[in-house]
Amino acid sequence: MKRIVDHDIISSFKEYIHFSLLNQLEAYRNVNAPLFLTSPARSFYGKDVYGSPYAQWLYDSSISGAQIPSGVGSLNRGVSGLSIDFKNGRILVNTGVPITGSIPVSLPDFNIYVTTTPIQKIFIENKFEYAPYLKQPTGVIKADSIIAPCIFVSYISTENKPIQLGGLESSNFSVQVAVFADNLQHLMGVQKIVRDMSDRVFPSLSSTPFNELNDLKSGYWNYNSLMQTNGNQDNLIHVNDTSFRILDLDYVNDKHPNILVGVGNVLLSKFRVPDNLN
Repeated sequence: MKRIVDHDIISSFKEYIHFSLLNQLEAYRNVNAPLFLTSPARSFYGKDVYGSPYAQWLYDSSISGAQIPSGVGSLNRGVSGLSIDFKNGRILVNTGVPITGSIPVSLPDFNIYVTTTPIQKIFIENKFEYAPYLKQPTGVIKADSIIAPCIFVSYISTENKPIQLGGLESSNFSVQVAVFADNLQHLMGVQKIVRDMSDRVFPSLSSTPFNELNDLKSGYWNYNSLMQTNGNQDNLIHVNDTSFRILDLDYVNDKHPNILVGVGNVLLSKFRVPDNLN
C-alpha cells in the first residue's frame, strides 16, 4: 500500500509533540545505560543483542544537551554490523563482537506510543513497566514493552470538508493524547504543551525516523532542521483547536495508584486537492 495523508498525519504529530516536550520543557534526563548480552524473543540472524534497563533512547539531535549515541565505545554505527535500537534501548552487533560497560544516552520523561486501542482497554488489559528512575533497575527491558510514564496518540475521527476557494478540501483529524504521568508537575507540563499548540502549524513528514531495526535511517535526525526544510505552506498541518482535562478514574487508581491521567483532544487539518482533481 502506498503512503497516504492519514499515515503522515499521525506519525508527524507524534514527532511534533515529542519535539515540543523535549525542546520547551527539557523533559529528558541523561544517564549511563549498562548493556547486557541477552536472548531476545525475536532472533536476529548473525547478530548478538545487548539490552539495557531503558527504552526509547532520545534520537533528536536538535535537543540541546541531549546525549544521542552514534556507537558504543570505539565501535561506531556500521562497524562490525553495529545498529542502535533506539525504540527498545538495545545494541545489535555481529555475533562474537564483545561489548562491555555502558552507553551514555538521554531518556524522555514520557515514552510516546501511537495506538488504536482505547485508553480504558490499555489500562485494563496491558501490563505496564515503570521507568527505571521510578524503581530500582533489575535488568533488561523486554522489547516492545509499554513503559510509564507515557503518552498514547490515537485517531478519534476524520472527515473531509470542501473549501469553496480553489477547489481544495480540508482533511480534518481529531486526535486524542492520553497522558499517564507519575506526578502532577509532569502532567501539567504536558497540559501546557497541548494547550499551546492551538493555532500553530507543524510539517507533514513523509518519512519516519527509524528503519526496520529501529535505528535512524540516515544515522541522523534533527527535527528542528526538518521544520525548516519541510515548512512550505502546502506541507503544513494546522492545529485548529485543543483541549485538555485531568481525569480521576477509579479503574486506574485501583490498578495503578502511582499514575495520574490526563486526556487532550487536538483537531488537525491539512489542505489537499481532492483525488478526482489530481
